[in-house]
Amino acid sequence: MKKPKRTRSTAWKLLVLGGLATLAIGCGGSDGDSITSTPSSGGGGNVVIPRTFQFPTFNNNSKLTVVANFQIPDESTNTTGQLSATLSGLSGAIAQAHPLSTLAARADSSAMHPCGFGEAAALAELTKDYNAQARVDPEVRRRFQELEEGAREEFVIIPAGWQTITAEKVLAPHETQHCTIFAEVRNGAPVIDRTKALMVAQAFDSNNPQRPGSGIYEQVRAVFGSEWNQNPVGGNDGDMKVVIFFFSTQTGGAGLFGFTSPADSNPQGGALSNKGEIIYVNAEKSDYQTLATISHEFQHLINQNEKTNQQGLNPSGAREENLTVNEGLSELAEEVCGFTLQSGNDLMATVCNDYLKKPQDHKFFNFSETGNGYGQGYLFFKYVREHFGDSVIRSICTNPETGLANLNAKLPLGFAETFRRWTIANYATNLTGPVPPMYTYPSGFKTNGTYPAGSLVGVATQSMENIQDIASGAIKPWSTIYLVRDGAAGPGLSIEILGAPNSPFGVLFEESRGLFSTLQQ
Repeated sequence: MKKPKRTRSTAWKLLVLGGLATLAIGCGGSDGDSITSTPSSGGGGNVVIPRTFQFPTFNNNSKLTVVANFQIPDESTNTTGQLSATLSGLSGAIAQAHPLSTLAARADSSAMHPCGFGEAAALAELTKDYNAQARVDPEVRRRFQELEEGAREEFVIIPAGWQTITAEKVLAPHETQHCTIFAEVRNGAPVIDRTKALMVAQAFDSNNPQRPGSGIYEQVRAVFGSEWNQNPVGGNDGDMKVVIFFFSTQTGGAGLFGFTSPADSNPQGGALSNKGEIIYVNAEKSDYQTLATISHEFQHLINQNEKTNQQGLNPSGAREENLTVNEGLSELAEEVCGFTLQSGNDLMATVCNDYLKKPQDHKFFNFSETGNGYGQGYLFFKYVREHFGDSVIRSICTNPETGLANLNAKLPLGFAETFRRWTIANYATNLTGPVPPMYTYPSGFKTNGTYPAGSLVGVATQSMENIQDIASGAIKPWSTIYLVRDGAAGPGLSIEILGAPNSPFGVLFEESRGLFSTLQQ
């Protein structure tokens, strides 16, 4: 981008252009002597008026961070804000100059796509017309629970290219309470044995080893809602038990841990529907990841009912939940069931780092444009749960609205304010000192912490060590950037922030690096 000409010699300027768009940066009050804040000269009406923040005690051991998220009134992904910046020492000079760190997209840190729900949903959508031509009597229910151990059935596996797979029922009806287990037949035998099936049944039905005393079935339902099991009784398959289907890596691939298929919830049946409440799980994962995956996919099954089936009402116009929201809630379901960073959920660490390494590239309501949004959604709903409790999570899940409308309706502060606080918390929660509770995870969670599952990298920041007026790349809607000035200024520091009308601004100051001092708007 061509550099605009300036007469002032030492400057960064923060500029936002975007019509209806809003740039939100920080919040909080002043701490008196250490920071002063004044509006610069400017016009009225819709003229953007810059504000200047001064930090007289900024020194070589200090740090200044601007947290910026571009907010718009909807979920569209084609609106952008434009950023640049103005820093100066209070003496009128900055001690050193370095090249500007660019805001270009970083390479995706993870090619893994462990949950196939999104692909299954997309493929089911593409095949709606075909399904309509192959309908069956909706009163004919499969009732998997009534089949004896060893019975074989055929299932269509959508992510495997609509393959029809023969599967065998592994346990007898009396051996399970809330689940029926099928396994793909390969080389004449099911791909899991009775020992693994009994382990899964016990964990799902009554005693989850990561959260003993109750099963995954009850734990997930307590927070997220209910699968389709009424009108008719037993849901689409007339069966009160949830089917857990194990597929081989030859069928689903090693990178696919599990999925649910919206086609299975089609009340009219269809050639690509297995006509039931079914969770599909990779048979070749560890016991820990198997149970974590079941927790994750069961939330998807519940969400399908709460949003579209609605206990058999199946209202016209019902929509599936936004994928970032849906996947974020499913990642949270793993945490609810005890499959956490602390207990060794390395896949959770991977997806968190995928977000933390490039928060400026992730649009909240666009799940897959830059990597995948599992980590973004999980961290957001982890923050929501820790601040507002399970009742708010449940209200989001059971509200038939979806996406931004759902979050605005059910979050106590609305989505924009909650999102703003969360993006600040992802940085400030790692600091010591008097960090306001709203900018932390109350559990003590750190985005740069080290856990049994692995180390988190903290949010990626961009350096403000340039003395020239340079515009950055565009800020994407509902994404976040973190601009940092780290020492080497003085005496003192001044920053001028210029934004769109009615946009809140703020800067986070650490007089001693790592120690929270103030958050000023």
